[in-house]
Amino acid sequence: MADHLSPLAWTRHLTDIDNFPGYLLLGGSAVRVVVTEDADTHVELVDELGHLERSHELVGIRVDAGSCGKLHQPQSILAAIARRVDLFDVFTHVARRIWRDLGYPSTEVTIAKVAERHGLLHNELRTEFRAESRRFIGDLPGLSRDFRTAIHTVLLEVIDHDHRGRAVAQRVESYLLGTLGAKDLFELGIQRKVSKETATPAMRNLLALLCAARPQGTLLHIDLRWATDELLLTEGPAWRATKTQRIAIYQWVRELIDGVDRFTSTLICVEFGPQFPNASFSGRGWGLYDALRLRLEDGVRPVGGPNPSAPFVPLEVR
Repeated sequence: MADHLSPLAWTRHLTDIDNFPGYLLLGGSAVRVVVTEDADTHVELVDELGHLERSHELVGIRVDAGSCGKLHQPQSILAAIARRVDLFDVFTHVARRIWRDLGYPSTEVTIAKVAERHGLLHNELRTEFRAESRRFIGDLPGLSRDFRTAIHTVLLEVIDHDHRGRAVAQRVESYLLGTLGAKDLFELGIQRKVSKETATPAMRNLLALLCAARPQGTLLHIDLRWATDELLLTEGPAWRATKTQRIAIYQWVRELIDGVDRFTSTLICVEFGPQFPNASFSGRGWGLYDALRLRLEDGVRPVGGPNPSAPFVPLEVR
Protein backbone atom coordinates (compact mmCIF):
# COMPACT_ATOMS: atom_id res chain seq x y z
CA MET A 1 0.00 0.00 0.00
CA ALA A 2 1.12 3.57 -0.73
CA ASP A 3 1.13 4.67 2.91
CA HIS A 4 3.05 1.64 4.21
CA LEU A 5 6.78 1.11 4.65
CA SER A 6 8.72 -2.11 4.97
CA PRO A 7 10.35 -2.72 8.38
CA LEU A 8 13.73 -2.58 6.63
CA ALA A 9 13.04 0.83 5.09
CA TRP A 10 11.72 2.17 8.40
CA THR A 11 14.64 1.01 10.56
CA ARG A 12 17.15 2.28 7.99
CA HIS A 13 15.45 5.67 8.13
CA LEU A 14 15.69 5.61 11.94
CA THR A 15 19.45 5.12 11.74
CA ASP A 16 20.52 6.93 8.55
CA ILE A 17 18.15 9.93 8.50
CA ASP A 18 16.80 10.38 12.03
CA ASN A 19 20.14 9.25 13.56
CA PHE A 20 18.48 7.56 16.51
CA PRO A 21 21.69 5.86 17.71
CA GLY A 22 23.29 9.30 18.15
CA TYR A 23 20.11 10.69 19.69
CA LEU A 24 20.01 7.89 22.26
CA LEU A 25 23.70 8.36 23.06
CA LEU A 26 22.93 12.00 23.92
CA GLY A 27 20.20 10.88 26.34
CA GLY A 28 17.16 11.40 24.07
CA SER A 29 14.14 9.10 24.00
CA ALA A 30 11.17 8.55 21.70
CA VAL A 31 8.02 6.46 21.33
CA ARG A 32 7.16 5.07 17.90
CA VAL A 33 3.86 3.25 17.33
CA VAL A 34 3.79 0.84 14.39
CA VAL A 35 1.23 -1.44 12.80
CA THR A 36 2.31 -4.72 11.22
CA GLU A 37 -0.16 -5.89 8.60
CA ASP A 38 0.52 -9.63 8.92
CA ALA A 39 2.72 -12.24 10.59
CA ASP A 40 5.45 -11.95 7.94
CA THR A 41 5.76 -8.21 8.57
CA HIS A 42 5.99 -8.83 12.30
CA VAL A 43 8.81 -11.34 11.83
CA GLU A 44 10.73 -8.90 9.63
CA LEU A 45 10.21 -6.12 12.17
CA VAL A 46 11.65 -8.30 14.96
CA ASP A 47 14.62 -9.18 12.73
CA GLU A 48 15.32 -5.55 11.82
CA LEU A 49 15.03 -4.34 15.41
CA GLY A 50 17.45 -7.10 16.39
CA HIS A 51 19.87 -5.93 13.71
CA LEU A 52 19.54 -2.36 15.01
CA GLU A 53 20.35 -3.52 18.55
CA ARG A 54 23.43 -5.50 17.50
CA SER A 55 24.77 -2.87 15.10
CA HIS A 56 24.67 -0.09 17.70
CA GLU A 57 25.19 -2.14 20.88
CA LEU A 58 21.79 -1.24 22.29
CA VAL A 59 20.17 -3.14 25.14
CA GLY A 60 17.30 -4.96 23.45
CA ILE A 61 14.18 -5.91 25.43
CA ARG A 62 11.02 -7.41 23.95
CA VAL A 63 7.71 -7.87 25.75
CA ASP A 64 4.87 -9.83 24.17
CA ALA A 65 1.91 -12.05 24.99
CA GLY A 66 4.26 -14.96 25.61
CA SER A 67 6.26 -13.14 28.30
CA CYS A 68 3.56 -11.05 29.97
CA GLY A 69 0.31 -12.47 31.26
CA LYS A 70 -1.51 -9.14 31.61
CA LEU A 71 -0.45 -6.81 28.82
CA HIS A 72 -3.20 -4.35 29.74
CA GLN A 73 -1.52 -3.65 33.10
CA PRO A 74 1.61 -1.45 33.10
CA GLN A 75 2.89 -3.10 36.28
CA SER A 76 2.84 -6.48 34.49
CA ILE A 77 4.73 -5.04 31.52
CA LEU A 78 7.30 -3.60 33.96
CA ALA A 79 7.67 -7.02 35.58
CA ALA A 80 8.21 -8.64 32.18
CA ILE A 81 10.95 -6.09 31.41
CA ALA A 82 12.60 -6.67 34.80
CA ARG A 83 12.65 -10.44 34.26
CA ARG A 84 14.69 -9.92 31.09
CA VAL A 85 17.39 -7.88 32.86
CA ASP A 86 20.26 -9.27 34.96
CA LEU A 87 20.26 -6.54 37.58
CA PHE A 88 23.39 -7.76 39.35
CA ASP A 89 25.26 -7.57 36.05
CA VAL A 90 23.88 -4.03 35.54
CA PHE A 91 25.05 -2.90 38.98
CA THR A 92 28.44 -4.50 38.35
CA HIS A 93 28.82 -2.49 35.12
CA VAL A 94 27.88 0.71 36.95
CA ALA A 95 30.41 -0.02 39.71
CA ARG A 96 33.14 -0.54 37.10
CA ARG A 97 32.26 2.82 35.50
CA ILE A 98 32.61 4.54 38.87
CA TRP A 99 35.98 2.88 39.58
CA ARG A 100 37.11 3.98 36.12
CA ASP A 101 35.99 7.55 36.80
CA LEU A 102 38.07 7.46 39.99
CA GLY A 103 41.16 6.48 37.98
CA TYR A 104 41.13 2.76 38.85
CA PRO A 105 40.25 1.05 35.55
CA SER A 106 39.96 -2.66 36.15
CA THR A 107 37.78 -5.68 35.56
CA GLU A 108 37.62 -6.02 39.36
CA VAL A 109 34.66 -4.69 41.34
CA THR A 110 35.13 -5.38 45.04
CA ILE A 111 37.15 -3.05 47.25
CA ALA A 112 39.41 -5.88 48.35
CA LYS A 113 40.51 -6.69 44.81
CA VAL A 114 40.80 -3.07 43.68
CA ALA A 115 42.84 -2.22 46.80
CA GLU A 116 45.13 -5.19 46.22
CA ARG A 117 45.63 -4.26 42.57
CA HIS A 118 46.51 -0.62 43.33
CA GLY A 119 48.14 -1.00 46.75
CA LEU A 120 45.64 1.19 48.61
CA LEU A 121 43.77 0.99 51.92
CA HIS A 122 40.20 -0.33 51.98
CA ASN A 123 38.76 2.56 53.99
CA GLU A 124 40.26 5.21 51.70
CA LEU A 125 38.89 3.46 48.63
CA ARG A 126 35.43 3.06 50.14
CA THR A 127 35.28 6.75 51.04
CA GLU A 128 36.30 7.68 47.47
CA PHE A 129 33.77 5.29 45.95
CA ARG A 130 30.95 6.48 48.19
CA ALA A 131 31.49 10.13 47.22
CA GLU A 132 31.91 9.38 43.51
CA SER A 133 28.88 7.09 43.55
CA ARG A 134 26.67 9.89 44.89
CA ARG A 135 28.02 12.28 42.26
CA PHE A 136 27.58 9.74 39.46
CA ILE A 137 24.02 8.82 40.48
CA GLY A 138 23.14 12.47 41.02
CA ASP A 139 24.12 13.26 37.44
CA LEU A 140 21.87 10.55 35.99
CA PRO A 141 18.61 11.96 34.57
CA GLY A 142 15.27 10.19 34.87
CA LEU A 143 15.74 8.75 38.37
CA SER A 144 13.40 9.33 41.28
CA ARG A 145 14.95 10.33 44.61
CA ASP A 146 14.17 7.03 46.35
CA PHE A 147 15.53 4.94 43.47
CA ARG A 148 18.77 6.93 43.63
CA THR A 149 19.01 5.88 47.28
CA ALA A 150 18.37 2.25 46.34
CA ILE A 151 21.07 2.31 43.64
CA HIS A 152 23.60 3.77 46.07
CA THR A 153 22.72 1.10 48.67
CA VAL A 154 23.18 -1.74 46.18
CA LEU A 155 26.45 -0.38 44.78
CA LEU A 156 28.02 -0.21 48.25
CA GLU A 157 27.02 -3.83 48.86
CA VAL A 158 28.40 -4.88 45.45
CA ILE A 159 31.83 -3.40 46.15
CA ASP A 160 31.92 -4.84 49.69
CA HIS A 161 30.85 -8.42 48.94
CA ASP A 162 29.77 -9.97 45.64
CA HIS A 163 27.32 -12.39 47.27
CA ARG A 164 25.68 -9.74 49.47
CA GLY A 165 25.46 -7.36 46.52
CA ARG A 166 23.72 -10.06 44.51
CA ALA A 167 21.17 -10.53 47.29
CA VAL A 168 20.41 -6.79 47.50
CA ALA A 169 20.16 -6.55 43.70
CA GLN A 170 17.57 -9.32 43.91
CA ARG A 171 15.57 -7.11 46.25
CA VAL A 172 15.50 -4.40 43.59
CA GLU A 173 14.27 -7.00 41.11
CA SER A 174 11.57 -8.09 43.58
CA TYR A 175 10.52 -4.46 43.94
CA LEU A 176 10.14 -4.18 40.15
CA LEU A 177 8.22 -7.47 40.09
CA GLY A 178 5.88 -6.11 42.75
CA THR A 179 6.71 -8.86 45.27
CA LEU A 180 8.95 -7.04 47.77
CA GLY A 181 7.65 -6.66 51.31
CA ALA A 182 7.32 -3.35 53.15
CA LYS A 183 10.33 -3.98 55.42
CA ASP A 184 12.68 -4.66 52.50
CA LEU A 185 11.31 -1.67 50.62
CA PHE A 186 12.12 0.53 53.61
CA GLU A 187 15.67 -0.85 53.85
CA LEU A 188 16.23 -0.02 50.18
CA GLY A 189 14.90 3.48 50.72
CA ILE A 190 11.97 3.04 48.30
CA GLN A 191 8.75 4.69 49.42
CA ARG A 192 5.99 3.01 47.40
CA LYS A 193 5.30 -0.43 45.97
CA VAL A 194 4.81 -0.87 42.24
CA SER A 195 1.18 -0.36 41.24
CA LYS A 196 -0.77 0.82 38.21
CA GLU A 197 -0.01 4.42 39.20
CA THR A 198 3.70 3.94 39.92
CA ALA A 199 4.62 1.41 37.20
CA THR A 200 5.61 3.94 34.54
CA PRO A 201 7.90 5.99 36.85
CA ALA A 202 9.45 2.70 38.02
CA MET A 203 10.02 1.74 34.39
CA ARG A 204 11.77 5.05 33.80
CA ASN A 205 13.99 4.29 36.80
CA LEU A 206 14.92 0.87 35.46
CA LEU A 207 15.68 2.13 31.94
CA ALA A 208 17.78 5.01 33.34
CA LEU A 209 19.75 2.45 35.37
CA LEU A 210 20.34 0.39 32.20
CA CYS A 211 21.65 3.55 30.52
CA ALA A 212 24.07 4.09 33.41
CA ALA A 213 25.50 0.63 32.72
CA ARG A 214 25.41 0.79 28.91
CA PRO A 215 25.22 4.40 27.67
CA GLN A 216 24.46 3.42 24.05
CA GLY A 217 20.80 3.15 25.01
CA THR A 218 17.88 0.73 25.13
CA LEU A 219 15.45 -0.45 22.46
CA LEU A 220 12.21 -1.57 24.10
CA HIS A 221 9.81 -3.43 21.79
CA ILE A 222 6.32 -3.95 23.21
CA ASP A 223 4.19 -6.28 21.05
CA LEU A 224 0.53 -5.37 21.70
CA ARG A 225 -1.00 -7.06 18.64
CA TRP A 226 -2.97 -9.07 21.18
CA ALA A 227 -5.10 -5.98 21.83
CA THR A 228 -6.28 -5.59 18.25
CA ASP A 229 -5.57 -8.77 16.26
CA GLU A 230 -5.04 -11.77 18.51
CA LEU A 231 -5.25 -14.19 15.56
CA LEU A 232 -1.91 -12.87 14.27
CA LEU A 233 -0.05 -14.11 17.35
CA THR A 234 2.23 -17.05 16.66
CA GLU A 235 3.48 -17.53 20.23
CA GLY A 236 1.85 -17.43 23.62
CA PRO A 237 -1.88 -17.84 24.31
CA ALA A 238 -4.27 -16.06 21.94
CA TRP A 239 -6.29 -14.05 24.44
CA ARG A 240 -9.18 -11.90 23.33
CA ALA A 241 -8.88 -8.41 24.77
CA THR A 242 -11.98 -6.75 26.18
CA LYS A 243 -12.95 -3.19 25.31
CA THR A 244 -11.98 -2.07 28.81
CA GLN A 245 -8.54 -3.66 28.45
CA ARG A 246 -7.97 -2.02 25.07
CA ILE A 247 -8.84 1.40 26.45
CA ALA A 248 -6.48 0.80 29.40
CA ILE A 249 -3.68 -0.07 26.96
CA TYR A 250 -4.34 3.02 24.82
CA GLN A 251 -4.35 5.23 27.91
CA TRP A 252 -0.98 3.84 28.96
CA VAL A 253 0.56 4.29 25.50
CA ARG A 254 -0.67 7.89 25.55
CA GLU A 255 1.00 8.26 28.96
CA LEU A 256 4.28 6.98 27.49
CA ILE A 257 4.08 9.46 24.61
CA ASP A 258 3.28 12.42 26.86
CA GLY A 259 6.08 11.58 29.29
CA VAL A 260 8.77 10.46 26.87
CA ASP A 261 10.99 13.42 27.69
CA ARG A 262 11.39 11.95 31.18
CA PHE A 263 12.87 8.70 29.85
CA THR A 264 16.61 8.29 29.31
CA SER A 265 18.24 6.99 26.10
CA THR A 266 15.31 4.75 25.19
CA LEU A 267 13.52 4.04 21.92
CA ILE A 268 10.15 2.46 22.67
CA CYS A 269 8.56 0.66 19.71
CA VAL A 270 4.91 -0.18 20.41
CA GLU A 271 3.46 -2.65 17.90
CA PHE A 272 -0.23 -3.14 17.12
CA GLY A 273 -2.09 -5.18 14.51
CA PRO A 274 -3.82 -3.84 11.37
CA GLN A 275 -7.08 -3.01 13.17
CA PHE A 276 -5.40 -0.38 15.32
CA PRO A 277 -5.95 2.67 13.01
CA ASN A 278 -9.74 2.17 13.11
CA ALA A 279 -11.48 5.42 14.06
CA SER A 280 -14.82 3.76 14.93
CA PHE A 281 -15.80 3.77 18.60
CA SER A 282 -17.32 0.32 18.07
CA GLY A 283 -14.08 -1.09 16.68
CA ARG A 284 -10.86 -2.27 18.31
CA GLY A 285 -8.57 0.58 17.32
CA TRP A 286 -7.67 4.07 18.40
CA GLY A 287 -11.24 5.25 17.88
CA LEU A 288 -11.86 3.94 21.41
CA TYR A 289 -9.57 6.62 22.84
CA ASP A 290 -9.34 9.93 21.01
CA ALA A 291 -6.50 11.25 23.17
CA LEU A 292 -4.18 8.64 21.63
CA ARG A 293 -5.62 8.95 18.12
CA LEU A 294 -5.07 12.71 18.06
CA ARG A 295 -1.43 12.27 19.07
CA LEU A 296 -0.78 9.81 16.24
CA GLU A 297 -2.95 10.27 13.19
CA ASP A 298 -1.49 13.56 11.94
CA GLY A 299 1.58 11.65 10.78
CA VAL A 300 -0.24 8.88 8.90
CA ARG A 301 -0.76 10.34 5.41
CA PRO A 302 1.50 13.31 4.69
CA VAL A 303 1.56 14.72 1.18
CA GLY A 304 3.90 12.72 -1.04
CA GLY A 305 3.67 9.35 0.68
CA PRO A 306 4.57 7.79 4.04
CA ASN A 307 6.51 9.72 6.66
CA PRO A 308 9.10 7.42 8.32
CA SER A 309 9.74 10.04 11.04
CA ALA A 310 6.07 10.17 12.12
CA PRO A 311 5.04 8.96 15.59
CA PHE A 312 2.81 6.35 13.88
CA VAL A 313 4.04 4.26 10.95
CA PRO A 314 2.12 1.43 9.20
CA LEU A 315 4.47 -1.38 8.14
CA GLU A 316 4.07 -4.09 5.50
CA VAL A 317 6.48 -6.43 3.78
CA ARG A 318 6.67 -5.53 0.08
